[in-house]
Amino acid sequence: MSELLEFTLSSTHTVDREAGVIRGVKILGRWSRNRREYSDAALRDAARLYEGIGVNLNHADGPDSGGNRPVEAGFGWITGVALRPDGVFGDLHFFKSHPQAAVIIEAAERNPRRFGLSHNAQGRVALRQGKSVVESIQHVRSVDVVQNPATNAGLFESEEPLMSVTASRTIRQILSATHGPVLDRLLADDHLAPLVETEVVFEAEATPEQQTTAALKTLTASLLDDQSLELPARLDRLRDLLAERETAPSAGGTPATNTAGSLPAVDLRSLVERLDRLELLAGCRELLENHDRACDGTRLQLLAALPTADERVRLIESWPDRRGAALSVPERAARPTVSRPLVEAEPVALPQDARALAAALR
Repeated sequence: MSELLEFTLSSTHTVDREAGVIRGVKILGRWSRNRREYSDAALRDAARLYEGIGVNLNHADGPDSGGNRPVEAGFGWITGVALRPDGVFGDLHFFKSHPQAAVIIEAAERNPRRFGLSHNAQGRVALRQGKSVVESIQHVRSVDVVQNPATNAGLFESEEPLMSVTASRTIRQILSATHGPVLDRLLADDHLAPLVETEVVFEAEATPEQQTTAALKTLTASLLDDQSLELPARLDRLRDLLAERETAPSAGGTPATNTAGSLPAVDLRSLVERLDRLELLAGCRELLENHDRACDGTRLQLLAALPTADERVRLIESWPDRRGAALSVPERAARPTVSRPLVEAEPVALPQDARALAAALR
C-alpha cells in the first residue's frame, strides 16, 4: 500500500457565489506532477470515494491525522463527482460563512493558479517500464484546499509526496531482470525456490541495484523465518548468498564485490556472524542438557568463549550435575501445614448486665 498525495489545479470551473458552489473543479488528474499515472481503475475508485467527502483547508499535521481535523479546518464538501478522460471532476460546496471563503472564491475567479485541491489517499502502485502507475485507490483520507504558489499550473497533484511512494515486485521478477544466473541457482534449491515468489516492497524510484538489495534483504528474512529447515541448514544457505555476492564475476570475468555484475552488499556478513553466535550458544545449551547440567547465561558465555568442543566438555564435567547441585543445598526443615495463632488467650466472657459492662470498661 502506498501513500498518495497529489495536488490538482483546474481552469474550467465556474463560481456560483449565491449557491456557495465552485462547479467543475478538478480533483485528480490522470497524470500526476509526481510523475505517476493513474489507471482507469484507480480513477474509478477515486470517483466513487470522492462523492460526499469533506474538504478541509491545508494539509493535516501528520500522515495519520487526516480524520482528526479541527472544526475550523472544515471548508466544505464535494458532490456530483464525474469521471472524464483527463481525470476526476466534481462540485465543491463551501461554507459561505467560513472566514476564508472570500479569499478562496476571489482566487477562483481572478487567479485559479493560486490554490488547488490536494488528495491524501492510499493506493497500490506498480512500476511499469520505469513509470509509477497507480493501479487502485483503497482509501481517501482527505481532500484539502492548499496553497502552492511555486507551481505554474491553475485552482482546484503536490510537488512532493507526503510519504515515500513504494512499488512492489517479486524476488523472481527483480532477479530475472538483473541477476538471471543467481535466480537459476535459487530455483535449483528445493527450499529456496518457493521463496522467490515473495513480494518485495521498495521505493518507486529505486534503481535496479536498490531493488536487488531489497530483494536480498527480503530473501534473507524469509529464509530465517523458514521453520522447515534446521538452523544450521539456514545458515549454510545464507553463507552461500554471501559467497555469491563476493565471487560474482564482473564484466571482465574477475571476481568482484561491488560491480555491476555482482550482487549488491546487504551486510550479509554481519548477519551471518550474529547467526553463527546464536548457533554456538545453541550448541552450548545442548551440551549442558546432554550432560545433565544446569543452564544459565553465565555458563553459556563461559562455554562460548572456549575455542574447542573438548574444552567445553571438560568445563561442563567440572560442574556438578543437576542432582548433585540439588543435594548440595541444605534441606530446609519441614514447615507445619497449620500455624498457631500469633496471640493465644482464654475465651473472653461477654458482660451479661450493666454492672458487668461497666466493670469491663474500667
